[in-house]
Amino acid sequence: MEFTKVEAKKKAEDRQWLLIRKEWIEDIELPKGTWGQVVGAGDLGRIDPTTNQDIWGVHVRFPAEGVLILDVGKDRYVESFEEIAVDR
Repeated sequence: MEFTKVEAKKKAEDRQWLLIRKEWIEDIELPKGTWGQVVGAGDLGRIDPTTNQDIWGVHVRFPAEGVLILDVGKDRYVESFEEIAVDR
């Protein structure tokens, strides 16, 4: 399961808010419940062989901690983050 261009750009345009759902994410040391936000999207330079579409990732920023994670794929996104609805 991969992000398509449309899916990734939509999350970036919506500036989707997230919470870390796991106790530990391998390459960052942020605790469960930390707030983050999708701030961008980018083409990962690969093609999904099942759909023949470009594979995209999203960029997630954790503002209070000053951390930015680039090119998060859909599998990791679904496994690691919980989307939060924020009233605008």
